[in-house]
Amino acid sequence: MIMAIGSLSWNDASELIQLGEYMYANGACWFLYFLISFTVGCIVALSELLGRYSWSLSDILRSAAGRAYLMLNGAISLIAYLAALDWKLGLGLEGRSEIWRVLLVSISAMAVIRSAFLNVKVDGKEVSAGFALIFDIFVRRSERVLDQELTEKMWLEITPIIKGMSYKETHSHLMVLSKGALRSISKEEEEALEQALSKIDRLEVDDSTKMQLLAMLLVHKTSISLFKTLAAQVKEQNLTENKLAKDSVADKLSKLKQLKEEFKA
Repeated sequence: MIMAIGSLSWNDASELIQLGEYMYANGACWFLYFLISFTVGCIVALSELLGRYSWSLSDILRSAAGRAYLMLNGAISLIAYLAALDWKLGLGLEGRSEIWRVLLVSISAMAVIRSAFLNVKVDGKEVSAGFALIFDIFVRRSERVLDQELTEKMWLEITPIIKGMSYKETHSHLMVLSKGALRSISKEEEEALEQALSKIDRLEVDDSTKMQLLAMLLVHKTSISLFKTLAAQVKEQNLTENKLAKDSVADKLSKLKQLKEEFKA
């Protein structure tokens, strides 16, 4: 081997170097395509979860279930692209940049695994058949775990914020402020919010539990930081109203005392 290398001419060595540079550059390009394909799958999965947890991007990324769901979608997208390469699927993109095939195959793979080729009736209910049925298992599992993790975190964050707040005295004010803060809220979303509030009103539980449920509802629609600001504003207004009420009572008592003294005189 050493003798063979020693016998190489300058031109042969130059050609080997050029071949090595080509292979390195080509390998780097393919690695980039693989990375793009994997990223497309992750982005689609992330957008899916953000549709449900719109305020919890960091929580999704920190959650083991959230990361597993993103990686599952990324892996499926990458496998689809590798299959397209192995089967030499041109997809009518011959002569085009490879990036277009990467995007087309990856996005198509995400669409296929979410598609139901037919619906089957089971006990009077329509159930999707095909990849959608299998994939739905992973979606529900991920959402269930995320729900548990985020609810626990939310519960711990909400408790000190609503300390001293009464559902009966503050729910109307909080709802008005929340709707004002959510300027992009649609009519359907507003109606859903009102229906959720009505359900809380009808629950036969104590005031404290209703306050916690209301807080969780509003945090889902806004964010923990915005709810904290709204709650602080409501508390401040309640303190002001209570002070005014006390001042009013004190003023009335003072006037009553004055009238008694005048009557005695």
